[in-house]
Amino acid sequence: MTSARSIARCCSMAGPRAMHSSSASPLVVPARTIDPVTVSVVQHRLHAIVEEMGEAMLRTSYSQILNSSRDFSTALSDPEGRLIAQAEHVPIHVGALPWAVKAVVDFFRGRIHPGDVFLLNDPYWGGNHLPDLTAFVPVFDGDSLAFWSINRSHQSDIGGATHGGYNPGATEIWHEGLRVPPLRLYDRGRLIDDVNELLVLNVRHPRDFRGDLATMVGSARVGERRLKALLAEFGPADTHAAIEAVLDGAERQVRSVISQWPDGVYYGEAMIDDDGHRFKDIHIRAKVTKRGSDLEVDLTDSHEEVDGFINSAYPNTRSAVVVALAYLINPETPKNDGAFRPINVITREGTIVHPRPGKPVTLSTNCCGQEIIEAIIKALAPACPDRAMAGWGAPVPHSNPGRGSAHAQAIHLALIPGKARWWGVARRRRLARRGRVAGRWRHQVRQPGGCRGPLPALLPAAPVQV
Repeated sequence: MTSARSIARCCSMAGPRAMHSSSASPLVVPARTIDPVTVSVVQHRLHAIVEEMGEAMLRTSYSQILNSSRDFSTALSDPEGRLIAQAEHVPIHVGALPWAVKAVVDFFRGRIHPGDVFLLNDPYWGGNHLPDLTAFVPVFDGDSLAFWSINRSHQSDIGGATHGGYNPGATEIWHEGLRVPPLRLYDRGRLIDDVNELLVLNVRHPRDFRGDLATMVGSARVGERRLKALLAEFGPADTHAAIEAVLDGAERQVRSVISQWPDGVYYGEAMIDDDGHRFKDIHIRAKVTKRGSDLEVDLTDSHEEVDGFINSAYPNTRSAVVVALAYLINPETPKNDGAFRPINVITREGTIVHPRPGKPVTLSTNCCGQEIIEAIIKALAPACPDRAMAGWGAPVPHSNPGRGSAHAQAIHLALIPGKARWWGVARRRRLARRGRVAGRWRHQVRQPGGCRGPLPALLPAAPVQV
């Protein structure tokens, strides 16, 4: 039997941790051995923190897309953007957060202070799409930046040419809404009024937007308070050592699963019928190379970038890739930076999965995000048939802007069970009856050009443990 001492050695840190400081000398946490009980307690505390942040958001937000549909996510990261913990909210949100944190840190390097709050929504700066606004609260330990407490929430409106941000007629991102690069909203605890008013002025529902923005900040502040309490209880050295052990443990669990799959090169393809404009039969191709416990996902053979709003900015693509991996590993494995270390992603700028800045992207959290996931799972299905799932439904239709007033509703039905609500199901069935669903997902091959048929299952099957 493995002794507690050997487990503790496995959980020990590999080296010193240099924390990023914004206003003073960096905090250096020395290497130390941490007992597995403390590691487990810290891991569960981190999960409880992000869940509490989500409850605060759910109970105080104004818009129904947040307080009913739960289209938000909460997470914690270290100063460099490594994902430490996330709640079970919207997976496509969280995988893109490391790029958003890095963008904020790089933009405001040396100018981050206690009490600050930063915002971002631009997909080319680390967002998913423009409706998903993100609030970042820095968490300090003394004068040193220790963590980020993060809330990403889908706004009911973000300006642009259409209500709700989903504009099927968009051919550039400026048609889709207000772009927010890394932006300071609070300076040392003081709201910057002019910045706040600028944002409010550019949306159609100012009252809801004000309330939801305040709720996002409040949710992230909950995370800040709980993290400070965690640091005070365990001390910086043990807290950071335990977090490193959690990340390393998640990596070991994922590598243990991947190592059981046969080495080889696997291929998967998913199809999108059209982009609502001039492109048809749009392919997403994944070449997955498995060596030992490493996976390389090559998406360079995917279709060129398109005119419509189904392009996936690079952070969103990276998020879709880790969502695919998350479906194939054990469900109890923490979904953090350590869990995603075994995967490497290769893309080519100018493709639908890595468009050049300026291309429209609003529908990409669904389409082509779901197709990226689909292509990867199809590729890996022969390697892990007991873990791969069947399909989960046709993408949200794009609604040709030349055919009338109907426009797409993006519903993350495949990604989060809490969002498969009656209104989403009813909407899909109405669209199917009206003949607007052009394609249907099939288990192994999507038929080019689409084929009509009954609605497929809306939710993925749970992964099977082995």
